[in-house]
Amino acid sequence: MSYTIITHDGKAHMDELLGSALLALHIGKEPEKIERINSQDAANIVASGNISEDTYFIDCGLVLDSEKGLFDHHQDRDLDSAVLLLFDKYFSHMKDTELHDYIKLVSKVDTKGAMSLDDFHLVSESREYFSFGQGILLNTFENDPMLVLKIFIDGLNDKISFEIAKQKAAVWLKETGNIEIREGF
Repeated sequence: MSYTIITHDGKAHMDELLGSALLALHIGKEPEKIERINSQDAANIVASGNISEDTYFIDCGLVLDSEKGLFDHHQDRDLDSAVLLLFDKYFSHMKDTELHDYIKLVSKVDTKGAMSLDDFHLVSESREYFSFGQGILLNTFENDPMLVLKIFIDGLNDKISFEIAKQKAAVWLKETGNIEIREGF
């Protein structure tokens, strides 16, 4: 299945970048293209109903309808960010993992701003250190979204595989007879 991702133009955010990568992992392949268009143009396309079945709107369009591939949160201040909406739809089996915690953090910053972080003012040097690399990735996403998407797909795929292995190990440890504790060795 060939598909397209549409997201907003202008300044890129982790929300649409991670959301695009999660969608690609869910579908099992990269999109044919990512179109970064004006947010109002995206909303007009969604409002017109002229959306092809193979098109997903991430972080634009002003509609949340996961069955139609519409993942926006800007129309309702109480909604989580697009990446968390995508995660909840397609990766709910990964809840309570390190990946889920990070995506919730991305959602918090995207919807409430960086100052909503508990330690925002305490770790400005750390924030600057980590935001430098993130800034490079986001700026590159603005100009070449497919390049950065490939990097994130590979990285997220590794992270998800590791989290699944941890979940399986935790289940195995809880099963009777898998571990024997011996005293006096």
